[in-house]
Amino acid sequence: MIESKSQVLEQTPDYLDVVGLQGSGMDVDVLREAGAAKANLVIAATSTDETNIVICLLGRGLKEVMIAGGSRIAAYLATRLLDMNIAVKIIEKNPDEALDLTLRFPDVTVICGDGTDQATLLSENLDGMDGFVSLTDNGEENVIISMFAEQQGVEHVVPKVNRVELGFLLEKPGFSNAVTPKNIAADKIVQYVRAMQHSVGSNVESIILAADGQMEVPEFRVASNCRFIGRQVKDLLLKSGILVSFITHKSRPMVTRGIPVSSRGIR
Repeated sequence: MIESKSQVLEQTPDYLDVVGLQGSGMDVDVLREAGAAKANLVIAATSTDETNIVICLLGRGLKEVMIAGGSRIAAYLATRLLDMNIAVKIIEKNPDEALDLTLRFPDVTVICGDGTDQATLLSENLDGMDGFVSLTDNGEENVIISMFAEQQGVEHVVPKVNRVELGFLLEKPGFSNAVTPKNIAADKIVQYVRAMQHSVGSNVESIILAADGQMEVPEFRVASNCRFIGRQVKDLLLKSGILVSFITHKSRPMVTRGIPVSSRGIR
């Protein structure tokens, strides 16, 4: 999701497709001809390779990210960030786990300390970070230190909230990027079940939920007998509330502006 005031929306790049708007409430509307001026958040689709470029357009480019808590998620995230040439600093208070992270990730700065302690965060240059991710086991502390990170001017903040019941803590700060593992697991199960339901007699291969389940993104394969083959996606007459945002051809995802559905096998 992107704040509507972002410069990204002034001139949408070719690799970014704006697909939905969220107003002052929590409802999400599929974007047609409506402008984004009245929306608080804009939902956009892009390929994985372009994600960092989009983040750069949102403000400063991500050059260094601090992670509080050296969990398995932190290790996975560090790997992905390093792949995008983003410097990573992890703060882990368990000496054994901190040492393990140091050995596994020689390119990551690992600090053995309390990632929920404000003095520790400041001493490790929190206010100079482009991003902050709180992944400790305590959801309440994750939210609190994320608020602190925002106060220090960190532009991209992502707290992990272990309990769904703590969602109310996220409403006032406006953490649109909060991660709730329980919800993620539940969403994965729902996606699988719904994909199985849709796959019977159809070409639907997967379904992804977005915007807290208010938006469904089905992925389907174009069959050889599809009557749309050869026509441009923008010329298709679709029902209200439906958008074709991306297609994948030969394992390459592309924004659909003007792209023809030229052959079977496209998703």
